[in-house]
Amino acid sequence: MKKTKWVVWLLAVALVTGLVALVAVSCGGGGDNGTETTAPESTETTIDEGKNYSFLLSLAMPSSASLFNTYVKPWTEAVAGASNGRVTFDIKEANTLVKESQQIDACLNGTSDMTAFQPDWAPGVFPILELGGMPMLFPNTEVAARVLTQLVDEYALDAELKDFHFLGMMFISASQWGGIVPVHVPADLQGVRVRSGGGVETDTISALGGTPVEAETMDLQTAISRGMFDGLFLSWSFHAGNTNKWCTNWTENSMFLRTLCLVMSKDKWNSLPAVVQAAFTDNTTIEDAVGYLAADRDYNLDNTNIPTLKDRGLDFKAIEERAADVGGEIYILRDAERAEWQATVDPVLQDWVKDYASADFPAQEILDRCRELIAQYSASSATATTAAAAETTTTAGQ
Repeated sequence: MKKTKWVVWLLAVALVTGLVALVAVSCGGGGDNGTETTAPESTETTIDEGKNYSFLLSLAMPSSASLFNTYVKPWTEAVAGASNGRVTFDIKEANTLVKESQQIDACLNGTSDMTAFQPDWAPGVFPILELGGMPMLFPNTEVAARVLTQLVDEYALDAELKDFHFLGMMFISASQWGGIVPVHVPADLQGVRVRSGGGVETDTISALGGTPVEAETMDLQTAISRGMFDGLFLSWSFHAGNTNKWCTNWTENSMFLRTLCLVMSKDKWNSLPAVVQAAFTDNTTIEDAVGYLAADRDYNLDNTNIPTLKDRGLDFKAIEERAADVGGEIYILRDAERAEWQATVDPVLQDWVKDYASADFPAQEILDRCRELIAQYSASSATATTAAAAETTTTAGQ
């Protein structure tokens, strides 16, 4: 009986001791300084299970577009190669998945994983990105890419792009006038029906005195056959591939760039292991983008400079041949005329400031920063070009 009481007493002591230890741990006891210790947060987005990943990339542009061949194709190949075959792309081009106006929502709701969208498709939603398409603001696509990428980093990642993972900026080469009426100065556009592909373009056409006519890229041929407009602004390659049998007069006025923002759904990005994310990050630098856009510029002027690409004839040389055949002209602006065009479209930029300025959005500051960066990167670009020319001359003389 005594033995039984002894055993019961030991069990009671053990129980009390265990409860005390449990309370001590729950109150932070057992640590060196009595503070709660927490396991460090994982730096990897998700555990790498060695899976392969296929990304649905939905695009408005067709596979015949110069930008598809000079940017999209080599970029996706670079990412896939860096992943050692773990990343593949299912590209739905030419609005085959959804219409261009639906591309943004399709990426957000999971219909696609990635897209390259024009901010004009959602007027007022992406004000900083809209700067990329402002008339006669940027000297070339390479400078535009550097400037817009930096503006995005400084102002947009936690604002207008907060629901996306930003991958980079694309720009369709400068849009030139083409139509059935000759246009040398802004006054020549008074009352002329001009195709518009979005909000900023509509504002630009209105500032020039033209009458905007909305038409999506995929509907251009139908709109032309119905005589819906008298001319439009497109890159040389787009003119060569879409309007070359209709236009009779062209003007090299580099009116604006068409901006495309390359993004992935943030949910999709956050679901990827770090090693897969690195395949994208390491091959989506600003220098990669600048290289692709320089190739696109060359392609637009003379695509025989890029013999590995398809679709011969989608360049300025095709426009020259068409002009010769129909007795049309390709008009190059004089300096004084260019200044007149610039002054005529400048109110579009001022309206951008008025429309978006608020306590939460320093529009004038952003525009001033944009112009500061344009001057900075234009100077750097000019220096690099001069240095490259000097090196070529020196090498040729050896």
